Amino acid sequence: NVSINKTLNLIEYTVTFTVVDAATNPIQGATIAINQQTLTTNASGVATIDLVNGTYAYTISKEGYVNVTDDAVVNGANVSINKTLNLIEYTVTFTVVDAATNPIQGATIAINQQTLTTNASGVATIDLVNGTYAYTISKEGYVNVTDDAVVNGANVSINKTLNLIEYTVTFTVVDAATNPIQGATIAINQQTL
Repeated sequence: NVSINKTLNLIEYTVTFTVVDAATNPIQGATIAINQQTLTTNASGVATIDLVNGTYAYTISKEGYVNVTDDAVVNGANVSINKTLNLIEYTVTFTVVDAATNPIQGATIAINQQTLTTNASGVATIDLVNGTYAYTISKEGYVNVTDDAVVNGANVSINKTLNLIEYTVTFTVVDAATNPIQGATIAINQQTL
């Protein structure tokens, strides 16, 4: 009797991940959790693993980006997986009121090359990634407000008050012959001048 013991190895195929951002720039340092292993992308945004035929769930993650979850299917050949990670966006909520704290509807907010318009509650929102964004709030009859919105890993609430534009009114009191009258009293807007 002859006994033959032989170990057969399953054929492995290379799964190559290429991870880029929305501008197609490689993302270095992204982690890929697959088959109970963690891979890390190199400076070219690439990471590889050798796997036998099968379907493998994976998650690609990087701080500041939205995770991507999918399956790698290996079926008798090498596999290339190209994935784009998008930056996490946070909601910036503007609330615009007048000096009496009444909501201002129809105020425009210019931010990040977009124009928002406040609703009946004086509210407008935009989703932005981390960064600093200059904005201007305007409404006819009110003084514009300019400031920066700073987004840093969380939603942002911005409350702003618009003040009415004040104008100088000059009164000239004259008689019938258009001669100035000195010391005349003028009553306007519950004030005596």
